[in-house]
Amino acid sequence: MTSSPHSHASLRWQQGRRLGAVTAVVALTTVSAGLSPAAADTPSSSSASAAPVSVSFTGKNAVTWGGSSAAYPSNPGPNYGYVPNDVQLGSASTTIGGASVALSSLVRLDSGGLLTSISQAGSALNSRGASGALGQNFTFPTTGDPSQAAHIDLIKAGAGSTIPAGLVDSVTLDLGAFASETSFVNGRLQDPDGVGGPGRYRVGQADVTVKSSAVKNAAAQLYNGLGAVDRKIEQIVNQGVPLNKLNGLLGVVHPTPTMTVQSNTRDKVFSKLLAQPLTSKNKLVTIDLSTGTVKVHLDQLASGGLNSQSPNKELIDSKDYPLIAQTVHDLMHDATNIAVGAVENSLDAVKIKLSWVGPLLLSPNGLNITWSFTLKQAATGTLPAPVNNSSGLLGGVVGSLVTTLAKSANVVGTVFRPVYNLVIANAGDGVFDLLINQIKFGFTSTVVNMLQPVFTAATQVVSVKVNSQSTETCTPAGGAPVPSSHSLSALSLSFLKSADGARLDLGKSSAKATPAGC
Repeated sequence: MTSSPHSHASLRWQQGRRLGAVTAVVALTTVSAGLSPAAADTPSSSSASAAPVSVSFTGKNAVTWGGSSAAYPSNPGPNYGYVPNDVQLGSASTTIGGASVALSSLVRLDSGGLLTSISQAGSALNSRGASGALGQNFTFPTTGDPSQAAHIDLIKAGAGSTIPAGLVDSVTLDLGAFASETSFVNGRLQDPDGVGGPGRYRVGQADVTVKSSAVKNAAAQLYNGLGAVDRKIEQIVNQGVPLNKLNGLLGVVHPTPTMTVQSNTRDKVFSKLLAQPLTSKNKLVTIDLSTGTVKVHLDQLASGGLNSQSPNKELIDSKDYPLIAQTVHDLMHDATNIAVGAVENSLDAVKIKLSWVGPLLLSPNGLNITWSFTLKQAATGTLPAPVNNSSGLLGGVVGSLVTTLAKSANVVGTVFRPVYNLVIANAGDGVFDLLINQIKFGFTSTVVNMLQPVFTAATQVVSVKVNSQSTETCTPAGGAPVPSSHSLSALSLSFLKSADGARLDLGKSSAKATPAGC
């Protein structure tokens, strides 16, 4: 247990996140070699306890970090607790799948966050406990913060035994800053925000993050597949440009040019897809193709957001998976549209060369004119000048023809613009269909087939409840039952495969009072 005068708390905040001489004593006393016994309510007219992080086995509190407690009249407080920035979860362990698993390998807390607790019991009718990412002077936070997170390794929690080998590299449950507050005022259990039952809580984030080599490899295969898009563009241009419409550009000297096309849009398209993580319109799924990471944002499955849930709301539910799978399909369709836009913006990478090469009077290879430009330049009519390498007696004459040729950009634009429009169209040309097949169908199946066993396993190995709470009542003489004790955790995780019923509570607070007549 840790308690200190309120001046110590103020000093702690003045020193920021650095452990000062006075507050270091507070923090070290709190965790005492990494662990401290959980605070237990003592028989009194009122009491309160709180802990940012606590672990219990088979329903009995085992260890807490940053805990505090108070009791009226013996120790009314306010009393405080702190979790050091570099806290480790010590040597406590649980048994999963017949093996002992250290909690420190299951749970990791971000460094740099300030987790605290406060407990006070001012009278038999008034008590308050609060813990977690509290504000300065131990005030309750108004918003959730995705930083200061806790990370749960679901593979080590037992999911690894049900996920096919090699499918994923890691699966973590990422939980943002958490806090809760429970209080009695004048013997009445308080509901300060009118949402989610008595007390109040905050959770800043709840994501399932999957890193998968299979997804990263699928992204590499997508890069290879985008080469087919370039070949399709080349085919469209070669087959769609009526070269006979360019016959008169050099008059009678050499009526018909030859054309070569080389498309290399793949790098630009792929870079666009990898430029930043892709998030679905409903904000449920984010995919980072560059790292093979898929995030499922559980807060988007919770109607109204994480911080307005009814008591004991389960965050991971197997019935939610169909929506996740559909969202992946929708996201990949959006990725296809991004790729189509990237193709349109990359048509300067489609190189075209028109050549007039052949005999010129007595010189068998005297005529040599090339006109190189991109498909984008052709469509906009902003072409560079042709190059004349002709030789022989009429080489100079041809030079004047080239000058005339350079003024024919509008003719070239008329010939190439329909092909340009065909390439960027979303139907009828094959480019869009190729992108759909490569991105939406090919890549989507990889992600969906990976997520399904992961999500199924997650529901089997861990129960994650937000706004976890319980209430005890007493009955005044001749009256109806009224609340006399309440416990609330912003997040409560039960490791379902642990033989000893291991449970982790984040942002836990409790308060007890003696209502009139009890």
